[in-house]
Amino acid sequence: MVPSLAIFLVSVEIAGVFLVANLVFTVITRLLGPRADGLGYPLAALLGCAWVRHRLETLDDLECLTLAVQPMAPEASAVESSPTASA
Repeated sequence: MVPSLAIFLVSVEIAGVFLVANLVFTVITRLLGPRADGLGYPLAALLGCAWVRHRLETLDDLECLTLAVQPMAPEASAVESSPTASA
């Protein structure tokens, strides 16, 4: 699977978890009465953060995905054509 597509699908999954949790918690807190107004959003945000943490823990190669994929140094042609290289 293409990494950018995988990242997109995971972000859609996380947004979907937050959306469903926000809807459910908002309905529940509205049924509880005025004393619980406004608690649906923070509860959904807390659940969303917990889901993101769970997804990050399931990534086996997080360091490889973030560090090893990036080039360590710019290409030689890019360094030679930069304005500071000619000075």
